Amino acid sequence: MRGLSGTLAAGAVVLALGLIGFQIWGSGRGIPGPGLPDVIAQSAVAVLAVGLQRFADRHPDRSGALAATGTAALVLGSVWFWWWL
Repeated sequence: MRGLSGTLAAGAVVLALGLIGFQIWGSGRGIPGPGLPDVIAQSAVAVLAVGLQRFADRHPDRSGALAATGTAALVLGSVWFWWWL
């Protein structure tokens, strides 16, 4: 579970960096880009996911497993809400 949640956290970071890049690129060309709310929300999800995953990696007990589950739920929930809904 920790490997999967770590991969999801890393994916959230890559997605946030991509959105930031496209927002900057679009702003320079006069295109609206993905929008500031999407960029801020995805960046916040990435920061929270990395924090939860860091906690999960450092605590091999039940609290770490719950943090890993929370990481997966956070990332999958944000992808569902911001990208599929």
